[in-house]
Amino acid sequence: MLYDFHSHILPSVDDGSDSVEQSLKMLDILRDSGVDTVVATPHFYYSKIALDNFLTARDEAYDKLKEAMEGKEYPRILKGAEVLLTTDIPNMKDLESLCIENTSYILIELPYSYWSDWVYRALNDISLRGLKPIIAHIDRYTDASDRCIQRIFYLNCIIQLNVDSLTKLKTRRRALKYIKRGEIHILGSDTHDDLHRPPKFIEAMEILKKKFGTDIETMFEGNSLFVLNDEGY
Repeated sequence: MLYDFHSHILPSVDDGSDSVEQSLKMLDILRDSGVDTVVATPHFYYSKIALDNFLTARDEAYDKLKEAMEGKEYPRILKGAEVLLTTDIPNMKDLESLCIENTSYILIELPYSYWSDWVYRALNDISLRGLKPIIAHIDRYTDASDRCIQRIFYLNCIIQLNVDSLTKLKTRRRALKYIKRGEIHILGSDTHDDLHRPPKFIEAMEILKKKFGTDIETMFEGNSLFVLNDEGY
């Protein structure tokens, strides 16, 4: 069973799906890929939107999509957010409301420039609040050295890889290296639509099974359930 921890599947809340119809097409692809659960993680930018407004927009989009899904077989959707890390985030009031539904895990997007010490301090401060950071799309931080990645890993963060990094030759080698070293815990599609940035679980799992054998899916399933059951430190 597969689990998608990073998606922009909710309609008209960020730069992802622009309609309920498009969201349903994305869910069709996920279902046909064997995905059981998808976490809806619209972008949250502290400097651009008040938390209450974000939560209202997210919940309204979720309700519209759930209504359209009624009576049909689709993956389960859980609410979450992709939270851009800034110096304000660790002390933000009600940060807990951005965690993955029914858990204390929170998906954090890191800066795309060099990670100064404040990044590591901020992640540690979030953990001290009793929350459990998940690092979004580790494959996309191309300026980060292996040492930086390993420093994140040893902070006891959960690390998420985008499956499309496995389907692209220019990013596959790096992604496979992280998996081989045991530095990837969960997967996400980071899907934004059904055409240009669709979910690519089928292609990615074929590559992973060829490289590591069929047990790789079992490993990711176990890690996924670990998060969804809110286990961990």
